[in-house]
Amino acid sequence: MLKIKKLFLNNKIIFENYFFITVLTVLNSLFGLIIYPYLIRVLGAEAYGVGIYVTSIVGIFQMLINLGLAQVASRQVLEKDCIENDVLSTVFSLKLYLNIILLFVFIAVIYLNILDGYLEYYVITYIVLMATEQISFQWYFIAKQKTKIITIISLVFKSLMLPFFFILIKDSRDLFYFIVIPLVSTSLTGIGCFIFLLRVEKISLRLVSFNKVLDFLKISKFYYLSNFIHLIRERSVNIIIANVFGYKDLAYYDLATKIISIFLTLTYGFNTALFPKIMKCFNPNEIRKIIRLEKIIGVLVFIFILIFGEWIIRLLGGSRMLPSYGILVIMSLIVYGNLLAGCYQQLVLIPKNLTKYLFTNQIVGFLTMFLIIGVGLLFTQNILVIVFAYIGYGFSEVIYLNYICSKKYRII
Repeated sequence: MLKIKKLFLNNKIIFENYFFITVLTVLNSLFGLIIYPYLIRVLGAEAYGVGIYVTSIVGIFQMLINLGLAQVASRQVLEKDCIENDVLSTVFSLKLYLNIILLFVFIAVIYLNILDGYLEYYVITYIVLMATEQISFQWYFIAKQKTKIITIISLVFKSLMLPFFFILIKDSRDLFYFIVIPLVSTSLTGIGCFIFLLRVEKISLRLVSFNKVLDFLKISKFYYLSNFIHLIRERSVNIIIANVFGYKDLAYYDLATKIISIFLTLTYGFNTALFPKIMKCFNPNEIRKIIRLEKIIGVLVFIFILIFGEWIIRLLGGSRMLPSYGILVIMSLIVYGNLLAGCYQQLVLIPKNLTKYLFTNQIVGFLTMFLIIGVGLLFTQNILVIVFAYIGYGFSEVIYLNYICSKKYRII
């Protein structure tokens, strides 16, 4: 008992940071699960799938202005001689320049009629998400171990918006509200955190020169490329399922990912919370202990989903959503892969400045995923091919990163 107490006191900030990172990410998943049974019943799987597809497409643009910025900026603000205003101003300026470029790309996509229907939904979603991303500095609060702030702000606005799902959405004709309500919640959270950053943290933002932005891009190139490939993986799965198998199958897949996201978010904050400590004092023995613990957690999650997964699906979506069970069991393996890949990336490669392997790692995963999809679809038109490919991506990452960290450089 005394050892546990001493461990907690010596790592109080890490435990607190982990707790609020976990609460923040669990909130996002939990709110989705709370409203899911109601939404799937009143909207139907088809309309629900359309909403998921729209946000997936626009989400690509949103993530393109943030790829790799968080990792580089977080590392810089943790350095002793860092001037925080300069780092945040550089990130703000880079986002603004990328926002302008991507706006022209989005207009071109609309002009070329690439988007298939629901144009007004795409436009509204794009404007709100891109504006919110411009003023989002969540990474700063995590790096400075002040996640309590963003967690409270997010909880307040999500709680305020929750009743509107039940008040405004009555049938499939209310698809507009299904898309807009989360956007309002996201934008209000972003604005609240931004005001706190300016007023309480006393951060002063300014536009920096294009040359300084280019210097920052050179530093973050491997982070950016790595996250770009990761983005393709995350978004392409939804797009492939919707176009090859239909919106109903996308709804099945979405339910499985919503359930798995609870476990992913519970474990996601683990490596993130440890990052500041590992950056200051790298210890290979600690890394090995973390890897062993994360392997055990990954196996336990798989066993839990195998036993209780069908019951959870019946509870959330009813018997008509049971096709999600097979997807869910396979998807549960991603917790194991994400934990280990995240550990190698955040706690080994970044502290040791081996960032080029963040990119080559994603290339390995990307090629593995699309090889499985290409070969699998030749033999069967089944959504499980896509799911196995997604898992193959994660496990190929783990194998490759283990080779780099343990065999090539013998770091751990």
